Amino acid sequence: MSKLRGYQVLLNNPADKFLLRKNGQRAQIYAPTGSGKTVCFTELIKKAIKRGKTNIAILHPRIALSKDQLRRFKKEVGTNVTYTSFHSGGHVIGKELIRERGTTDEKELAKIIEQSVTVLGKPHITFSSYQSFRKLLSLKKFDIVICDEAHYMVQDQFFEWITKINADKILFYTATPITDEMEGGMQDYSVFGDIIASVEPSVLIKPGYILAPLIHQMECSTNKRGKEVDVVDIVARAFVSQYFEIISHGMPYHQMLVACRNVDPDIREIEDNLVVLWTKIQQESKGAITGPVDVYTIEAGGAYKNGKPLKDRDAALEEIKTSGKNAIVAHYDTLAEGIDIDTLTGAVIMRKMSKAKLLQTIGRCARPYILDLDSVTKEPRKDLYDLEAGIDLRKKPRCIITLPVIDGVWIANDNGISIAEAFAVGGYGDLLTYMSKGDDKAKGKSKTTFELDDNDTLMSTVMSHKVERELVELRKMFNFSDK
Repeated sequence: MSKLRGYQVLLNNPADKFLLRKNGQRAQIYAPTGSGKTVCFTELIKKAIKRGKTNIAILHPRIALSKDQLRRFKKEVGTNVTYTSFHSGGHVIGKELIRERGTTDEKELAKIIEQSVTVLGKPHITFSSYQSFRKLLSLKKFDIVICDEAHYMVQDQFFEWITKINADKILFYTATPITDEMEGGMQDYSVFGDIIASVEPSVLIKPGYILAPLIHQMECSTNKRGKEVDVVDIVARAFVSQYFEIISHGMPYHQMLVACRNVDPDIREIEDNLVVLWTKIQQESKGAITGPVDVYTIEAGGAYKNGKPLKDRDAALEEIKTSGKNAIVAHYDTLAEGIDIDTLTGAVIMRKMSKAKLLQTIGRCARPYILDLDSVTKEPRKDLYDLEAGIDLRKKPRCIITLPVIDGVWIANDNGISIAEAFAVGGYGDLLTYMSKGDDKAKGKSKTTFELDDNDTLMSTVMSHKVERELVELRKMFNFSDK
C-alpha cells in the first residue's frame, strides 16, 4: 500500500469525508504537477472499494494519459478489481498478468460492469477519455467519477455535458484551475463544486517535493522579428546554455523539452536538420559536448528518434526515460500533460500558451531526479537537501526554462506579462523570484547560478507587473475616493 506524504494526507482527508457525505455531488482538489494526484485518488478509491463501492470511472483529457494511469492502477490495485478501457484509442493486450477489457460500445460496457459486479463479485473501474465519456451519460449511475486534469472540462465541447454526469460523487482534480478558454473557469462552483482541498507549488518547493523553475531569457538577434528565425540555432543554443548549468550539479546528462510554435514548420525544420543541429551544438559548446544528443520529435500521429519512426508515443517516452543520454524532445502540444520523466531537466518555450498549459509544461521538468530521492520512501534525501541545515547537494536542484528573446521581443510575441500572471495565480508567487539574476545561489556546497544576458527585456517588464499587482492589492486595503 502506498504511503501518503503529509500534504497528500491533508488533500485526501477532506476528499474522503466528502465521499462519505450524503449531500453534495461535486468537489474540486488543486495540487501542482508532480505532487502525486494519482497516488492520492488511488488511495481514495481503495478505501471506497473496501466500503462497498463497485462502479467507478476515471476520466482523462488524453487517451495516452488514460492508458498510462490504467497501467499504474493495475500495478497498485491488482486483481481485486476488473478494468475496462472505454475510448477510441484502440486496445492492445500487453504482457501483464492482469488483463483489462477494451470497448467503445456503451451497451457492451454495461454488460461488462454487470458481469464483474454480480457474477465475479468484483468492483469495476472504467478508464475513459473526456471525448468518449459523453456516450456513457445514460449508463447506470456510477458510484464515483474522478476527473483528472479537470481544467480541460471548461472547453465548450466538454462543458456542455458536465452537469449531466450520472454519479453519486464527482471529484475534479487539477494542477491548474486557471484558464483562458472560459471566463470564470473552474471558479464556477455551481458546476465544479467547492474547493475542498488544495496545496500550492510554493509550499512543495521548499521541502523539495517539486523543483523551482529557473527562468532564463536568451537574447537572439535577427531582422525578421521572430517570424522566420533560425529555429535550429535557437534550440542548439538553448540546449548548450542549459547543459552546462545542469551538469554542474552532477546530473550525468541533460534532456530538454522544446515547446514548438507549430508542427510545420518548426518540428519539421528540426527533423530535417539534425546534422546542422548537432554541428551547432558542438560549435556552441566549443567541443565540450562530445557525446550524442538524441532528438525525439513527438506529434499526435507518431513519434520519431533522430528522424526514424518509433513504435508509438509510449515507446518514445519509455526510451527517453531509460536512455541515460542527452536528448532534445520537441513537441507542440502532445506532451503538455501526463508524462512523468524525472530526467527532463529543462525546457525552451517558443510559443504563447494559456496559463494552464504554460504551468503544465514547466511542471513536466520540475519533478525531482530519482537519485535525489530515497530509494524506498521516495522522499527527498536529507543528506542531499535540508533547507534548515543550509544543504543543497541535489544533482537536479532546479529546472531551467529558457525564453528566446528576438530583437527585444519574446519569440511568442508577448512581453512576459502572461507568464508573470500565470505564476502569480498558479500559486508560485512572483515570477521575479524565479528569474536568474546572476547571484542566484543555493545554500551548501553546491550552487545554482545562471547569468542573464545583458538585455533585461523580460526582467523589467515583470518588475513593472509586480509593482502594478502590489498597487492593486494596496488599494484594496484603503477606501480611496475623489472626495
